Amino acid sequence: MATGFSKGIDGTRFLRPTVDAPSRAIYDKECREIYRKQCRRIYSLAYWMTNNRNAAQRLALRTFLRAFTIGGCVGTEQIDQVFLVEVHGLIPMDAPLPETLSEVTPEKRHRSIRRDMKKLNMETVVAQLPGAERLIFLLHDVEAYDQARICRLLHCNTSQVLNGLHRARMRIRELARM
Repeated sequence: MATGFSKGIDGTRFLRPTVDAPSRAIYDKECREIYRKQCRRIYSLAYWMTNNRNAAQRLALRTFLRAFTIGGCVGTEQIDQVFLVEVHGLIPMDAPLPETLSEVTPEKRHRSIRRDMKKLNMETVVAQLPGAERLIFLLHDVEAYDQARICRLLHCNTSQVLNGLHRARMRIRELARM
């Protein structure tokens, strides 16, 4: 299969497999079907990660463009991997997930939470979570991914996923009490 450059919706050039017309029609139909099935899920994750509609639309678009330019069989796992690459470029997730929960005094937590919180709703609470904890929370509790799948996507072990999920839930609970 040869490759060539095409222009994307947003004007960027991307590599697209160049094939004969019948094969391209089948490939385009498959891509449209995958997009139709996955677009709401990816947009929802993108919105929760960015807390901005425009940024979420751009993130979802870049995710699908990159996934489809890779070519071959595009499935949920591949789209998730591409989404994580795109998210990693936007949201700082450099801090490794801890193996164990760190000791933070309740008064220190309350001071920082009270200072940062002006109003409470789920979007603002989730938006305040650190990037890795937010992603684990969204994948597990919102998108219902199992722990093994999250471990594969984030390249970490089960205890790190469980600790990140616990920390995210505890922070959300504390913010809800304010």
